[in-house]
Amino acid sequence: CDCCPASLVSSGNNSIMLFRNVLSGIRDMYAGISSDGGMTFLNTAPMDNTNWMLSSCPASGPDGFVIGDSIYTAFMSSASGTSLVYLSHSSISALSSSTAPITGLFTGLYAQNYPRIANAGNAAAVVWKQNASSGNCIAYSFTNNISNGFSGYNTITAATGSGIINTDAAMSPGAVHIVWEDDNTGNVMYMKGTYSITTSVQQPVEKESFDLYPNPASESFTVSLKSIINISSCRLTDNAGRSIELKPSVKNGKAFFSLIGVPKGNYYFILIDTTGKNYNGKIIVQ
Repeated sequence: CDCCPASLVSSGNNSIMLFRNVLSGIRDMYAGISSDGGMTFLNTAPMDNTNWMLSSCPASGPDGFVIGDSIYTAFMSSASGTSLVYLSHSSISALSSSTAPITGLFTGLYAQNYPRIANAGNAAAVVWKQNASSGNCIAYSFTNNISNGFSGYNTITAATGSGIINTDAAMSPGAVHIVWEDDNTGNVMYMKGTYSITTSVQQPVEKESFDLYPNPASESFTVSLKSIINISSCRLTDNAGRSIELKPSVKNGKAFFSLIGVPKGNYYFILIDTTGKNYNGKIIVQ
């Protein structure tokens, strides 16, 4: 889109470019997806199913973060006739997404725009500019588990009048940080909120080990799948960040991998199942 700012998010070897696209006049959000640390972007997927038909640029881009196989994106769309802030949940492996407004339309709402979203583990916060019958404000919402989405919101009003613009959010474990500009006073304002960390939600185990043999290996190696049911992707990554995609041959609870054509060296082996869980190991190719 002409002047909608894009953003870049990453987690592990996944690097995601988030941007507003223009396809036959529809200006929806898309993601360019790299699974090799940004060396190649082979897949593009829609993050947005609002189908906003618009002839001019709205100058409002997306923001997001990645957890495992999931991309969470906040953005504005006026496809409904009112500018609303949406949350999109997308799968990297399945290239699929679901979208819903965070608050939806309510009495007295004129417009929502310029959302920013942040996370610390599975906890997340989203902030946006909101214009309602009560005046301009910064609205924000928090969840301890982003997989459940957001519910409800709070507001921050300007120091004087209704001149409140530009907001952003950041998170650290147990804390939410919000910054905004009060256009009437010219001051940049800051607010901090705290929350209780739930260990089972906040620090999920996303990486697990497994049996990999033989090691060192020369022509092939085997992985014992144990509780792994469906494999989404597998790759070898060297210390320079270069990746080699591997195709498994699965039989009797084991996955077999060929090393033909793989240069000798030390590698990290990464297997991702269809739930987004990562299984990591190290292997020496001789």
